[in-house]
Amino acid sequence: MLTDPVILFQWLLAVFGVTIIITISKIFLPIRAAFLTQEIYEDPSPHFFRKIRKWIGELLHCAMCMGFWVGMGAGHFWLSPTQNIFIDGILGSAFSWLLYTNLWTKNIVQNEGG
Repeated sequence: MLTDPVILFQWLLAVFGVTIIITISKIFLPIRAAFLTQEIYEDPSPHFFRKIRKWIGELLHCAMCMGFWVGMGAGHFWLSPTQNIFIDGILGSAFSWLLYTNLWTKNIVQNEGG
């Protein structure tokens, strides 16, 4: 169990940063767009593959979902604050969702309103 709060906070910020890069940055826009296009509904591939492609596209747009997977990956490959990658995923998801909803969505609403 990680006892240093500074390292835990750094881990949480790193997970949040990677999550935001994947879910809303312009860098990943072409990758996200490749999974969620109109072509997905016109794709002649079997229904199962279309559902998987749509699921991946939705995952790449969801800060809470992607935060979970980034947290699990960071816990497994880099540093595990809890020594349990499932709990690391929950921690990453919760922190990413809290920061995303409190920073990005409020800025978007304020910018659109004025």
